[in-house]
Amino acid sequence: MGFWFFSNRKKRQKLGKTCYEFIRSAARNTSFFGPGKVADTVDGRFELLVLHGFLLMRALRVKSPEERLDQLLFDAMFDDMDTAVRELGTSDTQVGKKIKAMAKAFYGRSRAYHEALDEGSEEKMQIALLRNVMAGAEGAEETKFVKQLSKWVFASEKNLNSQSLKQILRAGPDFAQSDFY
Repeated sequence: MGFWFFSNRKKRQKLGKTCYEFIRSAARNTSFFGPGKVADTVDGRFELLVLHGFLLMRALRVKSPEERLDQLLFDAMFDDMDTAVRELGTSDTQVGKKIKAMAKAFYGRSRAYHEALDEGSEEKMQIALLRNVMAGAEGAEETKFVKQLSKWVFASEKNLNSQSLKQILRAGPDFAQSDFY
């Protein structure tokens, strides 16, 4: 790819933080939250952060696998989570255990989301989203929202795939519209 800023460690870390800020901002979009949608809780926000992070990491891995930009984003995301866990009052001896559990959750969700996207299966995506993002809620509103969210995931992947790496890094990832009704 030839981006000059990939050679300097501090610049690479800054790039990871910038990508993380993009997903953190996107995951806080208020249209994801509300009755019948994602709970506006620490867990609900974590799930949306994971979902957005997964989508961007997947795109970065495809666009520039040799640069490992996805790893930079992962590192920045978990550095921030470490800080957040500490700010929530978790003792130093428990922080590592919590971060390990969060990383394990991230990898499990990523595996399920990868499988659904690779197979083009909205049904598998809906099952994964219902289990994870919606914490198993099965009301009519939640089911409708999960179907919309699944379509959003597939549309977001399409948008990200159509963006160049340069566009993503300069303007931010182009996730799909997230105006859920």
